[in-house]
Amino acid sequence: MGFKILEDVALADIAFRAEGRTKEEMFASAAKAVFSVMTKDKINPVLKQKIKLKSDKIDTLLYDWLAELIYLKDVESSVFTDFDVKIEESDNEYSLSAEARGDKIDYKKYTFLTDVKAITMNMFEVKKEGSKWICTALLDV
Repeated sequence: MGFKILEDVALADIAFRAEGRTKEEMFASAAKAVFSVMTKDKINPVLKQKIKLKSDKIDTLLYDWLAELIYLKDVESSVFTDFDVKIEESDNEYSLSAEARGDKIDYKKYTFLTDVKAITMNMFEVKKEGSKWICTALLDV
């Protein structure tokens, strides 16, 4: 499936819509959308980062997932390009287990465009529409 940057939605921020046939595919598409606004280059996936998160709501889990990826960019100077996401649901709780692959921020190897500071709750939405999972999000840049 994939993602689309939504033009003319926000003046100072960047909005996107991501979708997938499964929740996992939507989560991966949303993560790709976040990093697509940071660099125009294909990131070489030479490092791996394991991520585990839990939440009682799927939308909160997606928000936490994107916030964690932005945190890793800021704290560990890592940018990501490939994502394997697994989500399990039991006892009214969602558990995410994922592997993000990418590289360290290197201004000699990659051209960076925009720094994403945070994911916002403004316009944030996760829904199932027919056979697709769709999210809309706004990035603070």
